[in-house]
Amino acid sequence: MKVLGQDLAIAALALTAERSANGSVSNPGGYLRELVNRSRKGTLRLSQSLLGMAASTQKVHS
Repeated sequence: MKVLGQDLAIAALALTAERSANGSVSNPGGYLRELVNRSRKGTLRLSQSLLGMAASTQKVHS
């Protein structure tokens, strides 16, 4: 959690759980690990992923 901070860690877990549940991630642990690695490198763009998830959720519920 020190790498991401509490808020980003929660968002990363939610994103990982959602992507695992909808089948777009086959290895949730590996996916989460990659998010943490990207955060360490400064290349994590979690907001873009969350916006994409929200948009796809809206399509399903429309």
